[in-house]
Amino acid sequence: MRLFITALRCWTVTCLLGIVASHVAWAQAPQAPPPEPAAPTAPDPAASVPPPAAAEAPTDDLGSSMLPSSLDQCATILAEEAATPSNSNAPPVQWTKWELTGKFVDAPDVARALFDPYLKNHPAITASVRSDIAELARLAGYYLVGLGTRELPSGDILVSIGIVPLPLVRRVEIAMNQSFFAPLLEQDVRRRMKLRVGAHISWAPRLRKCETLSEQQRIEEFLRDEGFFDVKVNVRLNVEEDGGAYVDVNVRLGTAYQLGKIRIEHTGAASVNDADIRKQFAHRGNCIIAGICFGKARFTRSQHQTDVHDLVELFHRRGFPAVRVQSDFDPKTSFDRVRKVVNFTLRIDERRRLDVAFEGHDPDRIQEAKLRAQVTFNQAGTSDDIEANASATQLTQYLQSRGYFDARVTFVRKPETEIALDRIIFRLETGEPRRVNGIDFIGNQELSEADLLDAIGTREYSQFNSIFGENPAATATQLSDDAERIRAAYRKAGFRSAAVTPMAAPTVAGLGSVGQSLTELALNNGEGQLAIAFR
Repeated sequence: MRLFITALRCWTVTCLLGIVASHVAWAQAPQAPPPEPAAPTAPDPAASVPPPAAAEAPTDDLGSSMLPSSLDQCATILAEEAATPSNSNAPPVQWTKWELTGKFVDAPDVARALFDPYLKNHPAITASVRSDIAELARLAGYYLVGLGTRELPSGDILVSIGIVPLPLVRRVEIAMNQSFFAPLLEQDVRRRMKLRVGAHISWAPRLRKCETLSEQQRIEEFLRDEGFFDVKVNVRLNVEEDGGAYVDVNVRLGTAYQLGKIRIEHTGAASVNDADIRKQFAHRGNCIIAGICFGKARFTRSQHQTDVHDLVELFHRRGFPAVRVQSDFDPKTSFDRVRKVVNFTLRIDERRRLDVAFEGHDPDRIQEAKLRAQVTFNQAGTSDDIEANASATQLTQYLQSRGYFDARVTFVRKPETEIALDRIIFRLETGEPRRVNGIDFIGNQELSEADLLDAIGTREYSQFNSIFGENPAATATQLSDDAERIRAAYRKAGFRSAAVTPMAAPTVAGLGSVGQSLTELALNNGEGQLAIAFR
């Protein structure tokens, strides 16, 4: 037995020594030199390989270093995609036949019909043609994966266009942690998203990543405007093999920020106290029913802009049409993360106060509140003479619409020297109200009087129509608009050079003469009547 064990050990040692010796001999033997690489050949654009018949959509299972992680990187990628490499020295490739390959959602004939009209008018492949073909494919829901040419045995040059369907969004899920009493924001987020059901997304993974990053930023900006400055949004896009895309949006709102400290800086006098100013920005919290509310309202950018506008209106009601209110609110810097509030500063410049008065009207027939609604100082934000003239014109049109066709409005300014106050007095000369008792058309040959009456808005006064409020008084502006309507009717009939002039006088006899019309006004002829004609 011992002899057998000893022999087995000797045989094992001998085998190991043989293996070692063979490896040493192989290492010391000279190695054959590697084959030299073949010389590179210049690519032939006319013999380029066409795209594959069916290209599968690339997956997103790429290394994180290959996908963009910020919108700055996406801007670089998009700039690279927009840049079209071209060789100005190379002539365009002329082709005689073309084919469409790849994977189609539509029938092949339908997909081919998308490109056929364009290619018939562009028999050469240039940089601009390549861009146009890519855009045509995108509009049809496809992605251009290849565009090459090759020479056929018959001598024809065949251009081969390879396309694949763009992934289509089939479902969008939004997960958002909201309290029971908070207003629902999911639908507002959906309305602001570009990744919607039925929308196509990019075929390339890195472009899809840019779309998700842009979507995240869009949602975060909206929710920050809604008072959630600590919001975090994650958008995940999953593309299946069949081309369907599924979007999952995870939103962590964080704490809703509330109104914090309001600093008020006045330029000059402060006619409105700070308490009334701050009251414009104070709002109730969640309201179950009208008048029953609890908690504090969260700060939103839209509400803040509305509050600033309401504050301007408050100064307008106090007689400061030229007031300037500025808020330094900045969604990037105005919030306090420790106290979860938003602080901002209001800078208010009241400028000169304006006192408006009216003279010459009957308060029982024309209410002063109606007249004040016609002045345009608040809308224009100024009270200079130009705006005073505009207000006088507006007042004249208003009085004419009330039936005072002879109305005239002038103004006088009386500035105060001791205080910052301007007084503007509008003097109204209304005259007697006039009703339209006749409408005539002079020189109409191609269009009948009935057709012209249907075209204009001015109507004769009748007791029956007055019951239903269908007797609008004539104004100078309305007569001018009616003249334009008549010109439009003639242009539609083929008379492009037709000229129409509106006329108005107390009587029909005064329509043809300005002097006679003025005389009738001075003598008060045709009292309460107004004749209108269009020549």
